[in-house]
Amino acid sequence: MARYLSLIFKNWKQKKDRFVLILLGAILIGGGMNLLFSLTETKQGTIVDTLQNKWESSYHIVVRPTGTKSITEEHNLFEPNYLSGISGGITLEQYRTIKNMDDIQVAAPLSIIGFMNINILLDNLSIDEPGIYKIEEKITTNNTLNDYSKTRESYFSRGIYEEATPEIYRKYGFTSFDGDLYKGSPLLLAGIDPIEEAKLVGLNKSVISSPDSSYFSDDNLVKSYTLEELGYVGVQGELTEFPVILSTHPSIKENTQINVTKLDIPFESNLERKESLEKISKNGGESFLNTINGNEISNFQYTANDIHNKWLDLFSNNTVKNATELSGPLYEKTSSLSYKEETSPFPNRWKNAYSLDSVNENTDDGVVMFREAQLKGTSIKNRPRLQPYLIGMYDPTDLDISKNTENELPMETYKSPTGTHVLDSNNNPINPTEDVYPTSNIYEPLIQSPSMLTTIEAAQKILGDQAISSVRIKIKDVADFSEESQQKLEKIAEEIEEETGLEADIMLGSSPSPVIVNITTNNKEIGWMEQAWIKVGASMQILQETTLGYSSIIIILIIVAMVYVFSTTYVTFLARKKEFAILLAMGWKVKHIQMLILFESLFIGFIICITSLFVQFLVQSLSGYQLLYSKLLLLILFILFIYIIGPLIPILLIGKINPNEILKNDEISSKKTIIHVKNLISLIINSIFRRKVRNSISVIAIAIPTSLLVVYIYISLRLDGILFSSWLGEYVALEINIVHYLSVAIAFFISILTISELMWQNLTERKKEFALLYVVGWKKGDITKVIIGEGAIIGVIGGFLGAFIAICILYFMYHSLDVKSLWIIAIAIIIPIISGIIGSLIPLKKVTKIQPISFLKT
Repeated sequence: MARYLSLIFKNWKQKKDRFVLILLGAILIGGGMNLLFSLTETKQGTIVDTLQNKWESSYHIVVRPTGTKSITEEHNLFEPNYLSGISGGITLEQYRTIKNMDDIQVAAPLSIIGFMNINILLDNLSIDEPGIYKIEEKITTNNTLNDYSKTRESYFSRGIYEEATPEIYRKYGFTSFDGDLYKGSPLLLAGIDPIEEAKLVGLNKSVISSPDSSYFSDDNLVKSYTLEELGYVGVQGELTEFPVILSTHPSIKENTQINVTKLDIPFESNLERKESLEKISKNGGESFLNTINGNEISNFQYTANDIHNKWLDLFSNNTVKNATELSGPLYEKTSSLSYKEETSPFPNRWKNAYSLDSVNENTDDGVVMFREAQLKGTSIKNRPRLQPYLIGMYDPTDLDISKNTENELPMETYKSPTGTHVLDSNNNPINPTEDVYPTSNIYEPLIQSPSMLTTIEAAQKILGDQAISSVRIKIKDVADFSEESQQKLEKIAEEIEEETGLEADIMLGSSPSPVIVNITTNNKEIGWMEQAWIKVGASMQILQETTLGYSSIIIILIIVAMVYVFSTTYVTFLARKKEFAILLAMGWKVKHIQMLILFESLFIGFIICITSLFVQFLVQSLSGYQLLYSKLLLLILFILFIYIIGPLIPILLIGKINPNEILKNDEISSKKTIIHVKNLISLIINSIFRRKVRNSISVIAIAIPTSLLVVYIYISLRLDGILFSSWLGEYVALEINIVHYLSVAIAFFISILTISELMWQNLTERKKEFALLYVVGWKKGDITKVIIGEGAIIGVIGGFLGAFIAICILYFMYHSLDVKSLWIIAIAIIIPIISGIIGSLIPLKKVTKIQPISFLKT
C-alpha cells in the first residue's frame, strides 16, 4: 500500500495542473452529492409534510349515484358543494354493502331531501287608522353578478274589509293583515346518520349545550300520519314528523327591506270609503292600487343573519318546538348545474374556465333559474308533507373539519360555496372585486348548504328507498399521505364500484383550485365569477412528480460522476501508458498496475467521503436538519460505487499493453481525414473524429446533464400546470426549484471538468501539431479558435444527443409530448455549447505556451 501511495503522490506532484482538476472534481462530486442528498431529503420531507398536513378533507372517498358525472370531471374538477345538487339515487341496501366492507372506518350517508319554505315572524305592526296600506317586501344582494332582487307587494285596508275574502281580493286587491310581518325562508333539509356523522366530523360535539338543545337520540322518533288521520277528510297523502337540528349560522347572504305605506286615497268616512272602493273596482283593483303613491309610515330592514337569529330566538324561548308553524309541503328538490367548457380570458391566471347559462324557464315571480325545477307541475297536495320538530342547534364552526383556505375543500356539507366577481361582461377587471354568496333563490349557481339536519330514517320516509345522495367514507389505517395510501384507496374504490354499481371518487390529496365561470342569462353575458373548485388528486400528482424529479436528480448525478471518474482514469491511462509499459517490463504484474489505478480511484473516493462528512456537518449546523445515519451510509456507498465502477474500463485496458512496444516519437496523426481540410471548421471536425473514443466520452458527459436539464424544465412546466392550478400547489411550488437548479449546475460543472480532462490529454498529444502550425504562420488566436471550436462542436453534439435522450425519457414517462414545450430544445443546445467552450478554455494555456523550436529540433 505504501508503494502505491508513493507512486500516486509522485504522479500528482509531477502533474500539478491535472491534480488540481482531479481534486476539484472530487470536491464537487462529494460536496455536491452530499448537499443534494441533504436538500432533496429536507425538501422532499417539507413537501410531503406540507401535502400531508394540508390535503386532508373530512373523508377519503365519496360515493355517489351513477349518471351524476359532469363535463368538469374531464379535468378532475368538481364544482363547489356538488353533493348538494344530488337528490337521492343510492338505496339503503347499497349503503349497507359499503358499510360492511373491510377497512371501512366511517361510512356517513348524506341525503339532500330538498327545500322547505318556512315563514318566520319578523315583527308586529299595529295599525288602526282607516285607510288603504301597501306592504312592499324587497330582497336584495350586495353584488351585481348574483343580482337576485325580488319585490313583493300586497295591500290591506283598515276601516272596512279587514278580513279579506278571495272575492274581496279579486275586486279590490285587498288581503288580510293581522299586523304580523312574516318572511318566507327556503331552508335546505338534509338527512344524516347521527352515529356516523359524529365519527366523521364530530357533529355531536358541535351541538349547543342547553336544556332545550340536544343531539339525536333513540327517543327522537320519526312518525308518519295519513292526512285523513289528521282530519283532512277525503284528502290523500301522508305527513312525516321528524326531529331536526338547526345550524346557528345562516347559509345565505341577502338583505330584506319591508316598507309599509299609506296610499293617498280618501278613506276616513264611510262616504269616502264607498267612493274610493267603487273607483278601485272600476279601474282594475290591485293593478290600480299599483299606480297610487303614498306616504311611508314604517320601514324594517333585516340581514340574513338577523332573520336567522329570529329563528334562534324563537327556539331559545321554546315557542316553536313541536309547533305547527314548521309544517308544510316539500317546496323543491335540488338539481345539478350544466356547465360548458369555455376559453379562459386569462389562461395564466385561470387555467380552467366554464360558462353557465340560465335554463329556459323562470319562476312565476321572474327569478332567473340556473337549475331545472324538479317538482314543477307537481301539485302541492301531491308533494310530501313535512312536520319537523326542533331538538337542538349546532354550531358548524365547532365541527372537526378544516378551516384553512389552503386545504378547505369547497365540498363540505356544512359550508356554503362562495365566489368572487372578478371580470365584467367585457372581460374588464372588477375593482374592487365583489364577493358572491348564496341567496334565497334556490335555482341560482351557488346553492346554500343544509340549514336543517334530520336522520336517514326520516329521509327514507320522505323520499323513498333511494333517498341517499352520497356516502362519505374514511378508511382504516390511512393516516399519512403516500402512494401506499393512494393505492389502498384505489383498490377499495374499485371494490365499491364493482359491488354496488355506484361512482366512487378518491378525495385523498384534493385541493381547492381557482376556476372562472362566465355567468349568462338567456345567452346574455353578465360577468365572470372566480370560485374555488375541487381539484381531485392535485396533491398526489405533486408528490409523484416531485418524487420522480428527486429520484432522477440523484441517479443522473451519479451517472455524470461515473463518466467523470471514467474520463479522469482513462486520461491517466493514456498519459501514463509508456510508464505502465516500463513497469511491466521491469517485472510488475498486470494486476499490480490494475490495483494501482483502482487504489488511486478509491483513495480519491475516500477523500470525497471525508468531504461529504464535512458538508453534512455544515448543513446540519446551518439548517438544523439531521440526515439519518442510514441515508449517510447510503450516500458514502454511492460515492465508493462511483469510484469503483468508473476506472473499470481503463483497468481492463492495462492487460492489453505490450511492454515491448516502442512509442512513436512524432505525435502527428497519419490517419485519413474525414473531410478535405479547407478552413477552421473542417480542421476542427477532422480533429474531433480522429479521437472518436475520448471525444465521445466528452459528448456523453455533456449529454447527460443536458437531458437532465430538458427533463427538469419539461417536468417543471407540467408541474406548474398542476401546482398553479390549485392554491395548495402555489405554496408547494416555492419549495422545489432550488434543488433542481442546483443539481443541473453541479452536473454541468462536472461535465465541464470532464471535457477539460479529455481536452487536456488531447492537447498534450498534439503539441508537435500545434508547433508545426505556428511555424507555417498560424497565430495564437487561430489556435485558440480551433480549440474553442472543438469545445463548441462537442457541446452542439452533446446538446442534440441530450435533447434526444430527454425526449425518449419524457415519452416513456408520459406517453405523449406537448409540442408547444419543445422550445426547450433551444436551451438544450445553447447551454451545452457554453459548457463545451468553458471546458476548452481551462487547458488552453497549455497550447498558448508552446515554443515551436523546442518541438522541432529533430
